[in-house]
Amino acid sequence: MAKVSVVIPVYGVEAYIRRCARSLFGQTLNDMEFIFVDDFTPDRSIDLLKKEVEQLPPQTETSAHHQPATEHGSGESPRGRHQGCHW
Repeated sequence: MAKVSVVIPVYGVEAYIRRCARSLFGQTLNDMEFIFVDDFTPDRSIDLLKKEVEQLPPQTETSAHHQPATEHGSGESPRGRHQGCHW
């Protein structure tokens, strides 16, 4: 378990997400985790975030967690904070 966890909600932040991610990934404190929560943003925020993650050094541990929309039984996208990307 990380000593410091930073949770970042991602909704409508296309203009800011790359700068935010670069700032977080540039921190020098060891044993940190960043949890980006995809609130089903209608813009390209998540795609831009993924591009930033691709530029991280190869030894950086990354994982993404996604909850399928059908898990709620309706077949529609769930509302609220149900989908996260953990880096």
